[in-house]
Amino acid sequence: MNHLNLIFGGAGFIGSNLADLLGAQGHRVLIVDNFINAYRNSESGSDRIFSTIQLDLSETRDAIDALKPVLRQESEIKLWHLAANSDIRIGQESIGVDLKNTFNTTLTAIETIKEFAVSEFIFASSSAVYGDFQGLPFSEDDNDFKPESNYGYMKLLSEYAILARKHAYKNTSIRIFRFPNVVGSKMTHGVIFDLYKKIQINSREIEVLGNGFQKKPFIHVSDLIGAMLYLNKVDSKFEIYNIGPMDTGIEVREIVELMINKIQPDCIAKFGHNLGGWEGDIPRYSFNIEKSKSAGLKVDFTSKDAVIRALETLNLED
Repeated sequence: MNHLNLIFGGAGFIGSNLADLLGAQGHRVLIVDNFINAYRNSESGSDRIFSTIQLDLSETRDAIDALKPVLRQESEIKLWHLAANSDIRIGQESIGVDLKNTFNTTLTAIETIKEFAVSEFIFASSSAVYGDFQGLPFSEDDNDFKPESNYGYMKLLSEYAILARKHAYKNTSIRIFRFPNVVGSKMTHGVIFDLYKKIQINSREIEVLGNGFQKKPFIHVSDLIGAMLYLNKVDSKFEIYNIGPMDTGIEVREIVELMINKIQPDCIAKFGHNLGGWEGDIPRYSFNIEKSKSAGLKVDFTSKDAVIRALETLNLED
């Protein structure tokens, strides 16, 4: 356990959950984040089991220079690149958001591999790279990428940038993980988070984006992290894996029903008329996860399970 777990974006939703788990297991953890969209209290507390550095990872040269005093003394680094714009809708309003926070941070991660002793590099990609397959399951072998959002394009461009350099880093194993909607403790965005905030504002009626027949796979953050940790141990220098639930997804209408029944039974949901909820939304998609399963990953979680477990933590996060 002498290696350092360096987590880019470690103060965000997935990153902070990963940091908590690794720290609790006794691993050394260093979080690097700009803390702009961080889960609250990520920096605070005298009992923190990891170190943090506040840094703008989109400014590659400045970031590398700032990290040198810390990372040059490390003999082995496991780099988790989770830094990105996490709100696709914001990225649709300004392409510069994803260029800066999703792609440019990846360039910094690539330079980190070049500059320091990175033995393992894990990149958090997304189902958004695939685009709209009209509900057909995405597979890692599908190369006809048609992203519908700036976020998806910047994630895909990040993948290409990693692929272009992967042969130059012979001492670094590389994993690219593509996953769907992630829910759970410390959420900062997404349909469950948004609906919960709307109920807090108006407990009698909430507006739902889209007609509610959008159907997508969901994975709980704890299952995602467990899957990444497992698949990262596969004996291979480079792999791309889809990580998702065992089912084809859950409709937004069912998510709304589950939330209202749990939190505010008298609340009425008002649905829109379009299948898509917003520009860049992929209304219906599913994942082919056979490659992950063939690597030995046990997938026994469903989208509905993930949503129910996420709802159990909502009242604790207000």
